Amino acid sequence: MKTKLMFSAAFLTSGFLISSFAGPASMSDYSKEKNPVVEQQPVCDPRWYISIGAGTDFDYQGTDFFNGARALAFGGAVLLDINSHTYDSVYNTNFYRIQGEFGYVLTRHLEVFGMFKYSHADSEITSGSTATVDLKGPVTFVLTDHWGDYSAWGGELGLRYFFLPKEARFRPYVSISGGATAVDDIHLLVVDDTGSTAFDGALYDSSVVGTVALLVGVEVAVSCHFSVGVDAGVRYETKLDGNDSDLIDQGYSTISNVNNAGDRLYCPVTVYGKFRF
Repeated sequence: MKTKLMFSAAFLTSGFLISSFAGPASMSDYSKEKNPVVEQQPVCDPRWYISIGAGTDFDYQGTDFFNGARALAFGGAVLLDINSHTYDSVYNTNFYRIQGEFGYVLTRHLEVFGMFKYSHADSEITSGSTATVDLKGPVTFVLTDHWGDYSAWGGELGLRYFFLPKEARFRPYVSISGGATAVDDIHLLVVDDTGSTAFDGALYDSSVVGTVALLVGVEVAVSCHFSVGVDAGVRYETKLDGNDSDLIDQGYSTISNVNNAGDRLYCPVTVYGKFRF
């Protein structure tokens, strides 16, 4: 009888010890099966960005770079018939531009930015203006214009509104901006068809012009931190500062308003890459 009691006690004690060690492990396994751990994906939410872009400008031919005129000069000895020119006729599509932006994301649809740009264009030679002189009868000389190159740098501040939230891969947008641009002085050399110089001087002084732009575009996300985009639209720049002194000093006071033009309306087309951080 005593032996049976001892055997029963030993059996119960061993069962308790086994259940004590095995119980918590089994509960842990059960808990893992019923409540698996879900890994959280990191949220991609960079606020700042920089972008680098390049493009070209197409003149709308809505403004004149150089005014036309018809007047007597040199005390009535010469009749001048001067053709007007747009930016397109003087610089054609030779404009190239590089620019950079630094910006901040305000909301899921809106960002603010500052932009710096540099642009340059090589000029074209134009002709068609004439000078008629009475040399025992009227003699007409065809004038050829050699324009100075165009170089400018400036900056703008603006807002960009995306029609889709920042989680979208393709994001069309519209932007508005304004600022100022410094334009280098522009020279003009005019020769007649005999090779003689008719005018050689500054046409426009170095100028600071106001700018305003309205652009539409689309941006494509390549990754969380990098995207590419393209935009185009309209940009207007106010008038350049005309230099009248050289025209007057060289006998052209009657046509000194030819450089009372110089405002610019054009379509800037830009391709860019954007890094967000």
